[in-house]
Amino acid sequence: MRTAANHFLFVGRPFEPDTATFAHGPGWDTGFMSLTTVSLNTVSPNSVRRLLLAVLGLILLVGCADAAPTAPAGPAPDALIRAAAEQTTGAGSSRFVLTTTTAIGKQNVTLAGEGAYDYAKKVGRLTFDIPGPGGRAGGGRIEQRLIGNDLYLSLPQEPNAFYKLSISDVAGTSLGNSTDPIASLQALAGVGEVHEVGTEAVRDVQTTHYAGEYDVAQALAQAQGTAKLILETTLGKLSLKRVPFEAYLDEQGRMVKFVQRLELPASAQTANQPVVSTFTLELFDFGTAVAVTAPPAEEVKDGAPLLAALRDVASASPARSPASSPAVPAPVPPDPVPPAPVPPAPVPPAPVPPG
Repeated sequence: MRTAANHFLFVGRPFEPDTATFAHGPGWDTGFMSLTTVSLNTVSPNSVRRLLLAVLGLILLVGCADAAPTAPAGPAPDALIRAAAEQTTGAGSSRFVLTTTTAIGKQNVTLAGEGAYDYAKKVGRLTFDIPGPGGRAGGGRIEQRLIGNDLYLSLPQEPNAFYKLSISDVAGTSLGNSTDPIASLQALAGVGEVHEVGTEAVRDVQTTHYAGEYDVAQALAQAQGTAKLILETTLGKLSLKRVPFEAYLDEQGRMVKFVQRLELPASAQTANQPVVSTFTLELFDFGTAVAVTAPPAEEVKDGAPLLAALRDVASASPARSPASSPAVPAPVPPDPVPPAPVPPAPVPPAPVPPG
């Protein structure tokens, strides 16, 4: 047993009967120690009593010191946030729900989508409900099927047809941000100030709630792969320097909920209207099985005309509003090849009256 001042007491293993043996010295951890043996027969009872009380005091001192070890400090909040994207994809797969509310002037538009994605196999599906005129329901639905580098996109104008595009081709367009459900988490590589808010349950999962900001320039510099191109096409064309966010991490450090708010003042870039866009992403059912199949061949159309239209929009818009940032799904492009109108049926001839 170790005691104060690098002294040790050997209890229960006396070298000789009726003795107490001590080890002491500055080199106890390297083997350089001295031994001192005290005979209990050659001292008075009072001396023995004082010796035993001293030994008992040393034992209690060591016990108290060992009972309250210093807890190691955990990772800093900014380190946890930077690692969240990798920790999340490390789960293999998940389901997700995302909601975006964009206020342009006095008009609010809310888009809601849900899906599932396998981060290892690169397969997933996503559906968006598109609001109708005035923000009312009934605008139709967008469906996306992601299989490797293939994107199958169904638009409200043609719900029974799928345009086939390459994900690498559309990454630099307004459609790119919706092909990667967690591309926005790559922006957290630029996290700056962040602090812990508290704990909160999200979909019955206990999480730690953090709040902070990320630096847009740093986020673009450190993002990788397709996500980098997506962020450059969206955040890179905005005038924002920093973006506030809130992150909710589970015990494994995975992102369970992510909220970011993009604000642009009224300017020519925003059609002279202030724009505020709030994006909320929730991830759950980590490790879920994700099965996605390509549409039947007869429902698949060449996506080249649609890709050309998306690129024309991108080149004609030097600066975008948050409506086409990673926080918002891509707008519904017009049908590149509208079907010919169906002519009205001819008027049947009048019946011949009987003679």
